Amino acid sequence: MNALTASSNGLLRPRRKRTISLTALIDVVFILLMFFMLTSSFIHRKMLEVNIPAAADGTGSAQTPRLLVLTNDGGFRFSASATSALTHPASADEALQQIQQASDSTLPLIVLPQDQVQLQRILTILQQLQQAGIPASLGKTLPAEAP
Repeated sequence: MNALTASSNGLLRPRRKRTISLTALIDVVFILLMFFMLTSSFIHRKMLEVNIPAAADGTGSAQTPRLLVLTNDGGFRFSASATSALTHPASADEALQQIQQASDSTLPLIVLPQDQVQLQRILTILQQLQQAGIPASLGKTLPAEAP
């Protein structure tokens, strides 16, 4: 069906097709591009180095590491050596203090979170240990009933 228009003399003539100008479309796309470029965030995220212990190959030392257990209820348990009992520091600062005062600071420190501990809490503790100059490795997640 052709679009027809009436002329002054009563005859019908075909209507001219209008061409679509791409200039307006290009302008809108350019403005949107500028908007998204200028509103995007250029935040440099901090990186935290996480040491994951390698699998034992039988050539390493037989030292028992110091353990820092992060419990589901927000608490801590710390063992300074294989022969010492687990202590229950009240806060992260107290746990850091006990770790720094441990008699054998040459032993590696392993952070063991229980299964429901939030990732942000684990990263915060690892960052605090790193800032205190205490090298720590992230260990396997423990079930909730583990000591």
